[in-house]
Amino acid sequence: MYTMSTRILRARRLANLTQALLATKVGVHRSAVAQWEQPDGTSPSVHHLEQTATLTGVYFEWRAIYRAQPHRSCRRPAHRIRAS
Repeated sequence: MYTMSTRILRARRLANLTQALLATKVGVHRSAVAQWEQPDGTSPSVHHLEQTATLTGVYFEWRAIYRAQPHRSCRRPAHRIRAS
């Protein structure tokens, strides 16, 4: 079982997002995303967790409690953000 910090990191990387780009889209500082990805770092609020799930294309339940499959489907959401 993955920790929440590992799930956030994994989903962000699979979505090809940098910490800085994810932070900008969520409305937090890059350091907040870095903290979320540390095993003993801070946890995101439910609102920020929901936003990161949407931006990375994973189910909110997988991100929050590791209950569902990680990805919604093979097709990409129209709002998917790509890092340059």
